[in-house]
Amino acid sequence: MRRFPVIDAIKIVSANCIVLHHLCTYGPIPETLAGAWPSLIEFFFQNGRMAVQPLLVVAGFLAANSLSRKSLDAPLAVIGWRYLRLMPAFLVALLGISTVVWFFRPVVNADWLPSIPTVQQVIAHVFLVQEWFEVPALSIGVWYVAMDFQLFTVLVLLAHSLRQGPKLAGSRLLVGMVAGCCVSSMAWFNHFPELDSLALYFFGAYGLGVLSALAGEDLRARRIFGWVLVAGLLAYWDFPRDRLMLALVTAVLLYVGAGWQVPVQGLAQVLKRLGDSAYALFLVHFGMIVVGAAISIELALDQPEQALALVGLLWVSSLVLGDAFHRRVELPLQRWVRGDFGLARATQNPSATIR
Repeated sequence: MRRFPVIDAIKIVSANCIVLHHLCTYGPIPETLAGAWPSLIEFFFQNGRMAVQPLLVVAGFLAANSLSRKSLDAPLAVIGWRYLRLMPAFLVALLGISTVVWFFRPVVNADWLPSIPTVQQVIAHVFLVQEWFEVPALSIGVWYVAMDFQLFTVLVLLAHSLRQGPKLAGSRLLVGMVAGCCVSSMAWFNHFPELDSLALYFFGAYGLGVLSALAGEDLRARRIFGWVLVAGLLAYWDFPRDRLMLALVTAVLLYVGAGWQVPVQGLAQVLKRLGDSAYALFLVHFGMIVVGAAISIELALDQPEQALALVGLLWVSSLVLGDAFHRRVELPLQRWVRGDFGLARATQNPSATIR
């Protein structure tokens, strides 16, 4: 078995930057730390959120690689399989976080805590439309899961409607349409934060990942990818955004590193384990932030050194919890989906499977 260490490294660094961003945003701990290290807190508060961009680029890259090996005669089955891959772990994590919030609310009782789930909230989260209907989220970061699914759905529908052959990279229309959507997003839609619940707002980063994957298989796609990178640089020159530059750099790293595979041993094995659990870490770490806020309040930790030690403990605990959640919850649920919903039913048509 071989692995792409570049992909694992990007996922690990990005997911942990988001965890640190949230640790420096919510609860009393950031307030305590800010007194001694204001620049550090400000850095993670302002810049940590940009780590979403590399994750979107990687998501587009992996989606294109997966779809290029699949038939798209039944696009709704492919989309449904993706939904079943995401949702079981997502819903279990939300249930756990809601329980943690309920238990510690008497201690923390802060306005950043999610509200007690209502039927409307549950339905919106099950269908991943909470952002569309402005339903309060039950955890931080749930918008990313919804956006990932929305972007994947757009890509599948585009690929199905525009494909000209058995391979995704062989479709001139698809490569051109993805490039057009990508440039439109970078040059226009991404200027307006009020559009951040729509796929086109983030399609610049996602599309760069798709094109970087297709560029490795087709000369025409490689040329288009190059021109899209130039268009991205022009969009950055017109309206400088660090998040756009980060997405462009990530896309280039993926293209360059896509051919570098290594055996899963030594450091690569560590990267694999951390990379595989990045999604689980993203889902569960908010629960540790709530626990940390309760500890800080109960023990009256008002010294910066104490707060910094607690941040370190919460960070490590989040990594351990994410790894455990991946191995003990996410993977068993995926096997259950394959058995009860996936390979037994969806593969009645070979196009219905996606990994």
